[in-house]
Amino acid sequence: MGNDQSSSAKANSNNAKALVGQEQLQKTESRSVAEFVDEGMRGQKSNGEETMNYDVIFSDDTETTSDEEVTTDDDEEEDEYDNESDIEIEDGLLERARILEDAKALKAFASFHLRPELPVTGSGACARNFFTRASAPEQEDVEEAEERAQVLADLAELKKYAVFHLHPERPVESTGNGTEFGRNFFGRASAEDAQTKEETEERARILEEAAELKKFASFHLHPERPVEPTSAACARNYFTRASAEEFDDFDEMLEREKIMEETAALKQLASWHLHPEKPVESGDGAEFGRNYFSRASAVEQESEEDMEAREEILADMAELKKYASWHLHPEKPLEHTSDGTEFGRNFFGRASAEDAETKEETDERVRILEEAAELKKFASYHLHPERPVEPTAATCARNYFTRASAEEYDDFDDMLEREKVMEETAALKQLASWHLHPEKPVESGDGTEFGRNYFSRASAVEQESEEDMEAREEILADMAELKKYASWHLHPEQPVGHTSDGTEFGRNFFGRASAEEQESVEDMQERTKILLEAAELKKFATFHLHPEKPVVESSTDGSEFGRNFFGRPSAVEQESTDEAEERMRILEEAAELKKFAAFHLHPEKPVEGAGDGTACGRNYYGRPSAAEQESEEDLLERNRILEEVAMLKKFATFHLHPEEPVEEASAGTASGRNFFTRPSAPIHERIHTSGHAIVKLDGQGDYDQHFVVDEESNIRDSIVAALPTAKNVTMATDDSEGKPLSRSPSDVLLFGYGEGEAF
Repeated sequence: MGNDQSSSAKANSNNAKALVGQEQLQKTESRSVAEFVDEGMRGQKSNGEETMNYDVIFSDDTETTSDEEVTTDDDEEEDEYDNESDIEIEDGLLERARILEDAKALKAFASFHLRPELPVTGSGACARNFFTRASAPEQEDVEEAEERAQVLADLAELKKYAVFHLHPERPVESTGNGTEFGRNFFGRASAEDAQTKEETEERARILEEAAELKKFASFHLHPERPVEPTSAACARNYFTRASAEEFDDFDEMLEREKIMEETAALKQLASWHLHPEKPVESGDGAEFGRNYFSRASAVEQESEEDMEAREEILADMAELKKYASWHLHPEKPLEHTSDGTEFGRNFFGRASAEDAETKEETDERVRILEEAAELKKFASYHLHPERPVEPTAATCARNYFTRASAEEYDDFDDMLEREKVMEETAALKQLASWHLHPEKPVESGDGTEFGRNYFSRASAVEQESEEDMEAREEILADMAELKKYASWHLHPEQPVGHTSDGTEFGRNFFGRASAEEQESVEDMQERTKILLEAAELKKFATFHLHPEKPVVESSTDGSEFGRNFFGRPSAVEQESTDEAEERMRILEEAAELKKFAAFHLHPEKPVEGAGDGTACGRNYYGRPSAAEQESEEDLLERNRILEEVAMLKKFATFHLHPEEPVEEASAGTASGRNFFTRPSAPIHERIHTSGHAIVKLDGQGDYDQHFVVDEESNIRDSIVAALPTAKNVTMATDDSEGKPLSRSPSDVLLFGYGEGEAF
C-alpha cells in the first residue's frame, strides 16, 4: 500500500508539474524570446556546478522557492526522479528557445532581403538607407510590386503550359500533391506496345548497317572524291595502277593547251566578223586606225543642197506631226505663241457646252472621293491583312506576321529581287543555250528577218571528214559500252537485261554463296511496322506542335469527336453573326462607292452593262451637240500617214547620223557583216587599203598613204568598166563662172566626173 500511495503521489505530482509547465509555456510563447532566455538562464551555482532555476515555471504559486526547501520536503528517490525530469525539460526548453531565437533572426534577415524599401529601425544605430536617399531612383509601391509579381507568376504558368504543348514527350513531374492526377500519353491503356531493349538494339544495328551501305554506295557513285585515310587505312592509286589506261603526258598537255589558245583566238576573230558593230576594245596606246567615213572607198556624202532639202522635209514632217498630235489628243491644252493675231473660242465656255458644276458641288465631290478613298483603305486592311502596317505618330500596334514567333517569309523587296534574278537567269540560260547548241535552227516569227548559215559560210572552219566522223562514232560506241559495264558495277541491284543470245548466262549477285545475309520477310514486316508507328507518332506530335492547323478527318467513323479550337473557354472572342453581316454590308457599300468614284475619275472608260434590260444612256460622242467625228476611213488614212512619217523620220535619222551604231531589231536574230571586208568582195589588183595615216613629206605637201595608185597603169578605164552602166548626165557647173565644180581626186577617178559621167 505504501508503494502504491507513493507511486500515485509521484504521478499526481508529475501531472501537476506538467500542467503547470504547459500553462507556463503558453505564457512564455507570448513573451519575447530574449526575456524567456534571460529568465530561464537564471540560476545559482552549487557544489562547483552551474544549475538552472526553473522554480518560476513549475511552482504551484508565483513565489520562488529554494532548492533546499524542495529537497527537505521529498525523499531522495523522489528528488532523483524530479531532477531527471527537470533536466529533460530544461534541455527541451533551451533547445526550443534557441530554435525560436534563430527563427526570429532568420525572419528578420528575410524581411531585410524581401522588403529592402522599408526604413531601418534601431535603438541607438544610425545610418542612411540606400533606397531612401535623395539621389535614389523612384521605387515602385507595394501594389505595383504585387502586380508585377502576379504578372510574372502568370507568365511562368503560361510558360509551363507552353512547354507541355511543345514537348509532350517529356515525363510528367509531380509536385507531391496527393490531389494531382493525370494520364501518361505513352503509358495509357490504348497506347501501342513499346519496343523492347532487344528491338531497340536491333533497329540501331540496322541503321548502322544502312549508314555503312550508304558510305560504300557513295564510294562507287563518286570515285572522284578524295580518299579520307585513317590510321589503319591503306590503298593504291586508281590512276597509276598497272591496269590503268594510258593518259596524256606533259608534252601532249602543252599541245592541247596551245590548241585551246588558238581556238580562243579564232573565236575572237570570228566574233569581230560576226559583230562589226561592237566597239573596238584596246588598251595599247600605240594602236591606231583609219576613219570609216573619210576613207577612199567611203560612200559619197550629201551636198549642201541635199542637206537643206532634207531639213526642209523634216520641218514639213514636224509640222505634220504637230497637226496630227492635235487630232490625236484634243484634250491637251492650247499652247499660245507670241502671235497677237491668234484667237479661238473656249471649248467649255461655248454656247452648246454642258453646264459646269459649281464650287460647292466640286467640294462635295472631292469630299465624297476622300471618304471613298478612306473606305477603300480600310477595305484593303480587311482584304489584305498580311500587308505590313504603316504606322503614324499617333498609331501603335503589333503586326501578326512580323512578331517574334512568326515564321520567316520574304518581304516585297526580296520577292522583286528574286523575280529579277529568275528573269536574268532565264536570259542567261537562253544565251548559254545559243552558245552550247549553235547547230539548232534560229526560231523567228518575223518574215523580214534573214541571215546566213554559220557553218556553210566562206570563212567557216573546215568540217571533219567522213573518216574522222566514223572514228568518232566508234569511240562513242566504245564509251557507251564502257558506261554500260560501269553501270553494272555501280548498280548491281538492277535486273539483268537479257538479249537474244542463247549462250549468255550468269549467277545472282544476291543469292551467291558469299553474299551477305538478307533480311527475312518477318524482319522486313517488322521494319515496315516500325516506320508506320514512327509516322503515326510524327502525326500526333504535329497535332501538339501545331494546334492551329485544321482537323483532317481520316475516316467516316461516327464515333470520332473533338473539341473546337475556336470555341474553347480560353479562345479569343469571335465576332457575332450580326457583326460579320455588318462588316460585309460596310464592305459592299465601300465597293459601291469605289465603283461610283471610278465613274467620276475615269469618264473615258466604256460603260459596262449590268445585264439590266431597262438600263439606258446617252452617248457623249453621238449626242446632237457633239463635235463632228472623223470616219473610220479618215482614221485609217491618218494612221497610215503617221506611220509613213515615222518611217521617214527613222530613215532621215540614218542619213543625218551615220555615225550612230546599228540597233538590233531583236536580240539574237539580227546579224550582219562588213560589206567591204567580206570574203566575196572584189579585190582590185592595183587598189588596196591599209592603216590610214597622213604623212608630211618635204616639198611634196600632204601625201595619203591610204590610197595607192600605180602611175603607169590606166586604172581609170578598168574602174569605169567594172562599174554599172552609167547614164550621161550634165556635169554640174558653177553658175557664177560657168566652170565645172571642183571634185576630189577620188571622185574624178572613181565616178567618172572627168567626162561628165555619173551613176
